[in-house]
Amino acid sequence: MLYAKSTGGFYINSIHGDTIPSDAVEITDELYSTLLTGQAEGKQIFTDTEGHPFLVVPPGPTDLYKTDDGVNWIFDIDTAKKNLFASIQAEKKRVKDGGFPLDGVLFDSDDAANIAYLQLQVKLSSTPDYTIRWKASAGVWITMDATLFTSVAAGLEAHYSACFAWQEAKEIEIASCTTAAELEAVSVVFGE
Repeated sequence: MLYAKSTGGFYINSIHGDTIPSDAVEITDELYSTLLTGQAEGKQIFTDTEGHPFLVVPPGPTDLYKTDDGVNWIFDIDTAKKNLFASIQAEKKRVKDGGFPLDGVLFDSDDAANIAYLQLQVKLSSTPDYTIRWKASAGVWITMDATLFTSVAAGLEAHYSACFAWQEAKEIEIASCTTAAELEAVSVVFGE
């Protein structure tokens, strides 16, 4: 019995004669049987550098599938949920840190801005009439005083609250899913 890498085919000298490809290598009847059985089970035939065939388990469709036997793939709902939870967390962070609008002005809301707001709050609590030119966001400057700061602080709190409420609702939605179709229907886009 012979196997040719170039065609992926099996050959017998007495049947195929001169039509056997030049890269064909001899294999045992036992290996031939193993290769055919493996193919029937969904495995694939690969060859080493000398053209000798062996079986491999094909990769699963995605990381959302698992196999116990290397052939039969089943949907791994726990991994799918874990991936969606991570996507929801990343989207919440993107939106939370992406700023919030207040009276037509975009205000920063990332961690650095939050620290600056806390420092300004301390300054305003000791000096209520304090004003400062404040960078609301990239290229946007305003004059910040205690009155405006009160509105900004409320806007920031509302923004953060909306982000966390969205994340909580999405996590509840994901946790309740029991099928791949239900999980695929979950949007990881904020506001959807």
